[in-house]
Amino acid sequence: VVKGAEKLRDHQRQKALLAHEVRRSGHNHRSDARGPEDVQIASLRARTSLVVYALRLVVPLVHGKKRVAASPSFAFCKAALGAFTKMLTLPNILTLSRILALPLLGFFLWWPHWATGYAIGFVLYCLIGITDFFDGYLARAQGTVSKLGIFLDPIADKIMVATIILVLTAQGYLRGPYVGDFHVIAGLIILMREIAVSGLREFLGGIQVSVPVSKLAKWKTTFQLIALGALLAGGALHGQPCQELGDSCKTIEESWMHLLGLTTLWLAAALTCVTGWDYLRVGLKHTD
Repeated sequence: VVKGAEKLRDHQRQKALLAHEVRRSGHNHRSDARGPEDVQIASLRARTSLVVYALRLVVPLVHGKKRVAASPSFAFCKAALGAFTKMLTLPNILTLSRILALPLLGFFLWWPHWATGYAIGFVLYCLIGITDFFDGYLARAQGTVSKLGIFLDPIADKIMVATIILVLTAQGYLRGPYVGDFHVIAGLIILMREIAVSGLREFLGGIQVSVPVSKLAKWKTTFQLIALGALLAGGALHGQPCQELGDSCKTIEESWMHLLGLTTLWLAAALTCVTGWDYLRVGLKHTD
């Protein structure tokens, strides 16, 4: 290519000198006349242009990796992919699986007379509880405690509690003899406390104040889990609870699991009020 370019440059110089001599001598010379040398130079020029064009296509392909690696968009995608891969640890995957399993749990509980669905829902509820234990245990044992896990773990618990309480309320499972729908108040107390404490923790987190979980709060969680599990098991064993008031309802032998769930739900609601006040008292100290 270099030799061809030099030869082309020499030819242009000779042609310019010839044109200058023609003008001086006064003879006419057609500028477009092409001799054998002109044809040869034109062919050489075409080949040279073709080679240069090919080189322009090949060079970026050879050095394409370096150019892509140096681009800001590639660096951002690489960093995002690395962060996403780092977050997908086994404890975080277990936590995410709990959240993704909740719509399936709500599906099995949607039909109040489907005892098989409630049995499957109870098994799924137990699996969710097991993963709730193991995600925290594995994160501490493997030293992979992450901010994502700390953020998602309590959210997964609260979404599960809210899902079960709302579906059971809609299907008439928070209903008992003599008081009817009055048991819904226990579920409302639990949901109100969960929302209030979440907002309080968010507020205290903004001012760098942490609120440790008390032993009484752990007992509240225990009664709450037992209550929800007993209500699901009652749907599998006894079917939908009695929707009538008075003595026409089922006997204790026919609905003991459901009554156990309602009793422990009220115990959890009572502890919810106590622990909720404790959290509120701590939060009020840091206002203003």
